[in-house]
Amino acid sequence: MFASTSFWLAQGSSRDLINTDELAKLQVTQTVIQDERRRRTRWFDGRFFAAKDQIREQDYILTRFADLGRAGGTGVISGLLVSHTAQATVRIDMGQGVTPSGEQVLLPTSVTIDLTQIANFQQLDAAFGLSRLPSEPTINRSGLFILGLRPVEYTGNPIASYPTSVNGTRGVQDGDIIEAAAIILVPYPDEGATTEILQRRSRVARRIFVENAALGVPENVLPLAMIAMDRGVIQWLDVFLVRREVGMEHGSILGLGFAPRALREAHVLQYLSQLSEVITERNNSNRGQSFSASDYFEVLPPAGMLPSATIHSADFSQLFFPSQIQCDLSIIPDDELSPLIEGSLLLSPVNLTFPGDELESSSILILVPVPRAQIPSFKAKLTTLVNPLRSAAPGMVFQRKPIESLTALTALRLPPPVLNVVSPIDSVWKQALSTNPLLWYVCRRNLQIRKDVIGKRVTADAVTSLFNLTDALAKSTPQLTDRFTALRQNPKATSDGIASMTGLLTGTVFVGSSTNSRMFLRGAIKEFEQLATLDLSGANSIARRFGDPNLGQGLTRVQALVPDLIATPATILTVAESGAMPELDLLGQKLSDADLKTLGTQVVTIAKSGAADAPAQIAKLLRAGPEVANLELTS
Repeated sequence: MFASTSFWLAQGSSRDLINTDELAKLQVTQTVIQDERRRRTRWFDGRFFAAKDQIREQDYILTRFADLGRAGGTGVISGLLVSHTAQATVRIDMGQGVTPSGEQVLLPTSVTIDLTQIANFQQLDAAFGLSRLPSEPTINRSGLFILGLRPVEYTGNPIASYPTSVNGTRGVQDGDIIEAAAIILVPYPDEGATTEILQRRSRVARRIFVENAALGVPENVLPLAMIAMDRGVIQWLDVFLVRREVGMEHGSILGLGFAPRALREAHVLQYLSQLSEVITERNNSNRGQSFSASDYFEVLPPAGMLPSATIHSADFSQLFFPSQIQCDLSIIPDDELSPLIEGSLLLSPVNLTFPGDELESSSILILVPVPRAQIPSFKAKLTTLVNPLRSAAPGMVFQRKPIESLTALTALRLPPPVLNVVSPIDSVWKQALSTNPLLWYVCRRNLQIRKDVIGKRVTADAVTSLFNLTDALAKSTPQLTDRFTALRQNPKATSDGIASMTGLLTGTVFVGSSTNSRMFLRGAIKEFEQLATLDLSGANSIARRFGDPNLGQGLTRVQALVPDLIATPATILTVAESGAMPELDLLGQKLSDADLKTLGTQVVTIAKSGAADAPAQIAKLLRAGPEVANLELTS
């Protein structure tokens, strides 16, 4: 239906032209939509030229430019930073930006202006008789205000105006329309009292960055900074509460974040600016840099900085974040800091006004950036580059749950441990903290990652050793097979621990057919069963107990002096189940014949008593001697 045309710069618009009949059909079906803002004068030969036609052309061009300005994004293009210079004086750097309505505003030079000389935006309504309440004098202005630029225009440069009728007279009219930018103050609606002017800053930050509250400025005003004033004196000036960079809202057009990227980045910049002022104010009053975030902020961005003084290096506790938030300290290469901050910006802010049970799901990682070349040195000195931090004020009574209070009444209270102030590991962490007066923190995601072991390296002969041990158990001591299988299938057992246990029990001392081998095998399995977790550390501790190269010689000597020790299977079982076979063998090597015979007789007497705690009594008796004081215990 429409004629197809191509766009040529020399020919102008490439819009399809429809005739009157086609327009009537489209209007009937309501499939043509008119833009009343865009209407050009149709020029043709014979038309009388009038000033209104040229004005319409100018308005059309301005409207098109405004639409194009909104398409590229609104905000500050460059410059326009606001700084506080005196009690009521601010400085605005040169720069340019685009208002939400698409108009461009420009400051060709930096300006310094007294805020008492700026009229409120609402006072413009009073000039036209539209305001019901009179405005207070500017010198006594109090409250929160948004400093902004508003595009305006005025006429100037008078020229001669010729008559348009026969009886008309010559006159003078302004010949130019001059565009400019006016600096204005827009009152920000806030319910806080003027006496809490400092607390209102944190509350406004929460409303803007968490609740996405509107700024309340007209569309033709470009916000530059928020200012708090008390009787005409500036109390604080915050740029990034309202300043937004141009085009940033389009940077997350395909994202699924809780807020536009421009708002998230502005929150980080606003927080850093306010934190810097807090640190400066505390230093000037000699109060130090150790403080809680909730004293000055109601919401924290997902990434930011904190003073390292809020982390106490003596006991590695932190004061900055609430006690319900899990915090860890980590050393990272400095070139990985930016990607971590970038990734955390996708997360929601930390709302410090939430109750404690809602903050328990939050997790914070405090970063200590160091040059990448120093990372191997830290790895060599530390067992891990992540150090959990505890809260400096844990267990606050008013925040405890009822079950926690009841549990605390029956808890076993041990004396506090003595801190090792010369720990080399702690000194490394203290050194890392001392070189960074300010640290970065990032929020972490709550991802449930499975820890199931899919594969683990084992020694080459581990499988063969396991088969040999299983055969030995089945032939010599069948009743131990089920206990050994239960140890291997224990969900708390690790593959390294099982491999170490198997390697120990496959030794010739354990898999032989003699009575000594059966007693040592049963005693070792008993000790493995007493481990809380069958891991590599626990298995190695038992291996060290049975690691005497002369193992077995002492037990043979005891049997020769006290034959009743192996006279009955019940006695053999009771002695082996004591879990003190290494002690019995070591005593058999060191004691004299008389002392060893006396000790062996006591062991046999306890074993024959048939008491339920006979194995425990035997273990206590064997471990009482000074000869076994250096033997490591596992239970």
